[in-house]
Amino acid sequence: MKKLILIASLFFSISSFADSSFLAGLNFYTAYEKIGNNKYTTISNKGITVKDFTNTLYSNDVALGEKVALINALSTYYEFTEKPTGNFKMYQEAFYTPLKNKYADNFSFENETIAPEIRLLWVLMTDYDTSNPKVKTYQWLAQKMPHSLTAQTVSVMAYSYDILYNDLNDFHTIQDLKNNYVAAYFKNINNFTLDAPIEIKALAVEDILPYTLDCENRLKCFVDTSSEATTIEGLNKLSDSIKNNIKIGKVISEWYNDNWIDSKEAALAWIEKQENCIDKIKASPIQKSEMRYFFISKIYKLMHNNDDFTYRMMDNSFVKILKGSKDSDDILNDATSYLDSASLDLEKIGISKRDVEELNSSKNNFQTEFEIPANESGAVAGLAFGGDDANYTFKNNFDALHHLLFYYYLHPEKITEMYDLE
Repeated sequence: MKKLILIASLFFSISSFADSSFLAGLNFYTAYEKIGNNKYTTISNKGITVKDFTNTLYSNDVALGEKVALINALSTYYEFTEKPTGNFKMYQEAFYTPLKNKYADNFSFENETIAPEIRLLWVLMTDYDTSNPKVKTYQWLAQKMPHSLTAQTVSVMAYSYDILYNDLNDFHTIQDLKNNYVAAYFKNINNFTLDAPIEIKALAVEDILPYTLDCENRLKCFVDTSSEATTIEGLNKLSDSIKNNIKIGKVISEWYNDNWIDSKEAALAWIEKQENCIDKIKASPIQKSEMRYFFISKIYKLMHNNDDFTYRMMDNSFVKILKGSKDSDDILNDATSYLDSASLDLEKIGISKRDVEELNSSKNNFQTEFEIPANESGAVAGLAFGGDDANYTFKNNFDALHHLLFYYYLHPEKITEMYDLE
């Protein structure tokens, strides 16, 4: 997981939770900043006195969302400030003191006479500097406060964060998050009591979900792999869904630009040609489904300037073959030479020279369409990392994907290189 995030950070800016603890990544104080309240942003940079902190948390005049934003900001202050004043423990002890005094006979989180709002703050205070939030507790508290935007947001954030940071991306967990928590959150968003700015939906939940639901390359995460039939069915549904997202111009999240939308027709034409060729080749149904999903999902991400396959490509068997036989330092020339030399083998498996020409044309048409509106940020980053082979890389990932698929046509069993199967 950390390897992916490190690589991804080279290509696009990711949100504050990427390298933070759970509390610091809640993004509540940024929601207040969005509506013009910079108080908590200032606290995230400069801190706050223990007295003011405690008074705010126990004030009846401060909304629950602001109290969470305060804890979020204070956690950020202690996590990222080089030389902060004091420590978070001082605030924890100050928070518990009024509770100990009031509930001396039963100072316990399970004490039902303690308001759920206070218990939400309580559990947040105990989750300082951890990547293992108390997910079940937040879900239980959300049930206690079904109309609170704050409680519902923290619950979804905790579950999403836990899955992302602790590699819990199996299919059933992801489906549980999507169907039992995320779906309900978005369905009821307009009915929640706004004890936090509605902007928290985009700045917190919609911010983290693309990363949590992405699954990296773990096949068991995005489909039910209990049988070959369920795997094929799942991959085909996902491929169809992504194609539809491209067709309607749906961005991965609000954090991505929509410069690619003008090139969607060219992308769909390339996808359609690729699907036709995949259908022709001599491969098993599951290999074809894996190949199709791989191509469509990577195109969709690359259209957003989101590259998540480069690091796998570096050790790919195709690249190793090219390295072993290269006569130059130009991987594109070597890949083109490989394609020319493999033309007869491709014809034997059903891919004609005309198919190759049409795929070349489709790729070139799409790349041209994509680069015109996207020229503000440039084309997708090339496959370039440090090391002895830093110069032996594709300068454009569309070329890399294009040539890689021809290799997989000939060696369909190799498509699993692009998936984590365990």
